[in-house]
Amino acid sequence: MRGAVKLAAVSAALLAGTHGFYGWLQLEETAYLTVLSGLAAVLGILAAGRLWWSNCVESRLTTAAVALCTLLGLLLVTAVGLPGAGATDAPSWIEILLVALSCSTLLLLVLSSSRSRLEPRRGQHADQHRRHA
Repeated sequence: MRGAVKLAAVSAALLAGTHGFYGWLQLEETAYLTVLSGLAAVLGILAAGRLWWSNCVESRLTTAAVALCTLLGLLLVTAVGLPGAGATDAPSWIEILLVALSCSTLLLLVLSSSRSRLEPRRGQHADQHRRHA
């Protein structure tokens, strides 16, 4: 399942890069979104690199947090709108891309972690990990 972790890292890096581009597009309209997207881009790149090389718990949590915050933020912008602006029109192509990358990152993180918990460690028998009813 090492391949799923690598795919999750690639998806997280693409999400972070898209966040950076989204922040750059929002620079003239809303400066606070540029700061938030820039922060998400930096955290996402660092977490994706760490996920690629070491697959540690911290990188998985940071990656999941960036993806979940992206989904929640875009849901709020779509439903309520930006502060002082009211409800928005249909989502733009980059917002749809951010949602797709967030969902794929979360899905790949879940798929890559569920298999590793079921496999016994080296030197242990498979019977030790089974629950006896």
